[in-house]
Amino acid sequence: MTPELISVVTVSYNEGDSLLKTMESVVAQSYRPLEYIVIDGGSTDGSYDRAMAVMSQRAADAGIILKAVSERDNGIYDGMNKGASMSSGKWINFMNAGDCFYDNDTISRFFSHEIEPDAALLYGDFIREKDYMLIPRFAASPETIANKMPTSHQAMFILASLMKKYPYDTSYRVVADFDFVYRLYKRGALISYIPVVVAVCEAVQGLSSRHRVLMHKECDRVRGIPLTFRLRVRYGMKSLETGFIRGLNSLIPKKMLLSIKRLNRARLEKRNKRK
Repeated sequence: MTPELISVVTVSYNEGDSLLKTMESVVAQSYRPLEYIVIDGGSTDGSYDRAMAVMSQRAADAGIILKAVSERDNGIYDGMNKGASMSSGKWINFMNAGDCFYDNDTISRFFSHEIEPDAALLYGDFIREKDYMLIPRFAASPETIANKMPTSHQAMFILASLMKKYPYDTSYRVVADFDFVYRLYKRGALISYIPVVVAVCEAVQGLSSRHRVLMHKECDRVRGIPLTFRLRVRYGMKSLETGFIRGLNSLIPKKMLLSIKRLNRARLEKRNKRK
């Protein structure tokens, strides 16, 4: 059987060297045929021009179809929708600037597994790249979608026809990906787990990492939870807690803070193993 064309979309805006890092990861993939779409939001830091100067010829030499555009848009999900509309592949993966595939054979290994004919969305495991360590995250079962994402969007391959029919809702600032997956789940679409580590995701400057309270608010909205007075109070308390922790962290020397985070992570992992 002839392999299906896979589309990878990267959105970026003033990402410094992170865009080049991600593009190198995609172009190094061994899978063919592969299409790569870069949607830049009109960067002013030179990151797009630097990355394209290096990667345009490299992609051509590797036999990868490269499409790229740099223009103002309405945010990350608008850029992702634009990338999806430009795609020609059967499956779409969104590997945003700063994130990378696990290794050069990731897509090949992922699609070496048997894919159910009616699958709408495929997903695997991922690794969170924190400032103090790499943290493996094993994907949850599809049933957990009723409450949360089973994995990161970087570890997903979405059927392109569905992505174009049901684009991301850009009224969500940080969880339009969860809204999309939740809508598929509620419609009874087939969502399949593939046991492959797909992505290494930057988890310091990502949207959900920087906007934790907003993420919870929008997730509740996706699930149709009424915005009660009690819920407003909970959000307010969470905002105060988040602000206090950030302020406290800013007072601690960076090396000491990273050491504390590593020790805390080790403690949590040890506790989880005992359960």
